[in-house]
Formats: sequence, C-alpha cells, structure tokens
Amino acid sequence: MNRIKKIIEYGLYLLVFLLPIQARWIIKSGELNGGYWEYGTVSLYFTDILLILILLLFIFFQIKKQNFQFSIFNFQTISNFKISKLWFFIILIELAAFVSIFFAQDKLLAIYNYLRLLLGIGLFWLIISAEYSKIKLLWSLIVGASIQACLGVWQFITQSTFSSKWLGMAAHKAGELGTSVVETAGKDGIGERWLRAYGGLDHPNMLGGFLAVALLMLIIF
Repeated sequence: MNRIKKIIEYGLYLLVFLLPIQARWIIKSGELNGGYWEYGTVSLYFTDILLILILLLFIFFQIKKQNFQFSIFNFQTISNFKISKLWFFIILIELAAFVSIFFAQDKLLAIYNYLRLLLGIGLFWLIISAEYSKIKLLWSLIVGASIQACLGVWQFITQSTFSSKWLGMAAHKAGELGTSVVETAGKDGIGERWLRAYGGLDHPNMLGGFLAVALLMLIIF
C-alpha cells in the first residue's frame, strides 16, 4: 500500500510538471468554414492518460483502506449525511453539463467536453484528498513553467518556432495569417510583424496565463 501511495504522490508531481506539454492523439479534427477548428477538435492528451491512471490507482488505494470514506461526503450517521457546499455546486455544474449533451448539435464534441470536465473534477479530488508534499507539487509547477518561459524567450528573440509531435508543438511563422503577432509600423510606414511567444502551448495568451499563475505562486511561496 505504501508503494501505491508513493506512485500516486510522484505521479501527481509528474502530472503538474508535464501539464504544459500538449502531446496528443487527434481523434477527430474540428472544421469551421472549411478551416481547422481547435475548439471542435476531439483529442486524447498524454496528460489525460497519466491523470486517468493516477485516478484509478487512487480509487483502488482508497477502497483498500479499511476506513474508506469518500471525501465529498461528510458523514454524520449512516442514514444522515450532508454534502459540502463546494461539492454541491460542483455536482450542479456537472449535471448541467451532462444535460446539455442532449441539446448539443455535435453530440460527440459535447460528450468529449463533458468527459474533460469529469477529469478536471477528478484532478480537484486528487489535489484535496491525496497525501503529498505541497512544496514539491509547487516546485514541480514552477520548474515546468520555467522551461516554458525559457522556450518563450527563445522564440521571441529568434522570431522562430519549431514543430514537435512528441511535445505537441506546431511551427508558427510571423508572416503567415492566423499566427499571433504584434504589428508595428516604422517611420517609413512599412509594417512589421513580431511573432508572439507560444512556448509549448497552443496560444500566447495561454502561455501568459500559465506563467502568471506560476509567478504568483512563486511570489507567495
């Protein structure tokens, strides 16, 4: 049991470190107006597989414990229990997402996003219930974010990116339409397009948000 607990603990550290990695298997490509549509794409990410494995191990570990108690419930007696307010709202959101599947035009896409919501709830359950070192978890996030920051700095300085299917990265060129850039105009009136840093993520705004959260946690730490 101690070995399983250690696997769950270090699996969480690895998951947090690898969160920015976008390596995935594209099951169905989204299409909108004849072009690629990211939000309509059904994918299985490497981190999804890792999270599912950790969740299965954690459920097995909890069942094996003699004093097993599902943590979303606060049991007072066998016949009388109450759900914490936080979990009550989470369950409401989950039910609303489930019902919305029946009204969606694209049922497959709706089911896919519902399953991703369940994975997010599972990750939240792990974070609040599993035994691990919060300091190590925080450092795993910061180290992973630092790698993304260095990659982003290199991309902006060199104004270039590279593609890698194993890292889930696509190449972006400042001269191509659809690429996120900063447009400027010189004194001669000639416009310039400066490539924004993507890091290993799908959009510069995602990189900025991720680094902002990591920086805030580092400052608090």
